[in-house]
Amino acid sequence: MPKPPPAPPWMRDLLRDVYKSAIPLTFGPWRVSGPAMIRNATCSAVRTERGAFLLTAEHVIARALDTFKASADAVFLAACLALPLQNRLVHHHGGLDLATIPIDPGELDLLERHGQRIIRPLVWPPQPAEAGDPIIFGGFPAAIREIESWGQGALRSVTSAGVVTTVVEDWFSYRSDPADDSQFDAATGDEEDLLGRLDGGGGGPVFR
Repeated sequence: MPKPPPAPPWMRDLLRDVYKSAIPLTFGPWRVSGPAMIRNATCSAVRTERGAFLLTAEHVIARALDTFKASADAVFLAACLALPLQNRLVHHHGGLDLATIPIDPGELDLLERHGQRIIRPLVWPPQPAEAGDPIIFGGFPAAIREIESWGQGALRSVTSAGVVTTVVEDWFSYRSDPADDSQFDAATGDEEDLLGRLDGGGGGPVFR
């Protein structure tokens, strides 16, 4: 099967912007006996008129808090930002599987200087998605990571695009374009079967 055509320059710019918005989370005990003890996930940094916070899934924060209870040397990193969760205020919403961690202006500035994109919605809460909206999302799935230790490895990211098809009160579904379901490595252009290896994907917040 022939390779898909090279991605146009604007697509690379779009993917780069998505990558900057999807901030990698890593957590686990500092002294580990194997790479499986280092967990990873994705968050976003959001700035509103009332303050700034990291936004991620509630089940991620629950696992991270359990790590801090079990390990005196636990580490929690949002990109370059180290956050000792035992001393942080964390807001949970189990029904929506969302959690927020307030961060101060200095921590927000550190993330921005590190190259992360800060999401600054025009209104808060943001407008919900509507049927027919195009959507592009990204993250750092555990299924494609290559972590050897805290100092060695790679968190590989994935992006996908589609159109919102069904909207209810607090969630929506989407589908990709059936005429273009190609999957390829953005770095090499080689064809991939990446989505089949992910074994599903968790939902998360969407910003318009």
